[in-house]
Amino acid sequence: LELGRIARHEIAVITAISEAHLEGFGTLDRIAAAKSEILESLSEGGFAVLNGDCPRVRSVAGRTDRPVLFC
Repeated sequence: LELGRIARHEIAVITAISEAHLEGFGTLDRIAAAKSEILESLSEGGFAVLNGDCPRVRSVAGRTDRPVLFC
């Protein structure tokens, strides 16, 4: 979230929330929380592109009030 305070993003893309980062984060919930922080730093005209086929990615869509496109 600290990087989001420095630079506001116009587009955020999350393709997967999976076990790939378990070593660093410990749980899938922590991975989801870390990846979804980018959604909170979207600029006023920004939007998110999320993988609609991944239930975990779909579950973080509510972390932004900006438009979300599922692909």
